[in-house]
Amino acid sequence: MLQAIAFCVDERDIVTTFEGASLVRVYQKCRGTWEVARELPLIRDVGALGATLADCLALVGDEIGSRIRLDLERLGLQVWELPGEPCELAELVWREEAA
Repeated sequence: MLQAIAFCVDERDIVTTFEGASLVRVYQKCRGTWEVARELPLIRDVGALGATLADCLALVGDEIGSRIRLDLERLGLQVWELPGEPCELAELVWREEAA
């Protein structure tokens, strides 16, 4: 199972809307904890974004438009809408996707 999750975040590392995000931060599970694996500028082209995040289990944002959600899900990336901090949300998303 993939152990990387991407988050739309603001400059304070808080999950934000897709449109309001300053970047996408990818967290990866390493030895039981979630750590930042890489940061990417937010790519507005959904096809390119999906390709860039192909190694991720999901993309999490506070709000992601239905059109973007459908396009990303067609590319095989699960989309979650949850507010909060990535480290707190990563385990929840990972466990739910594994179930």
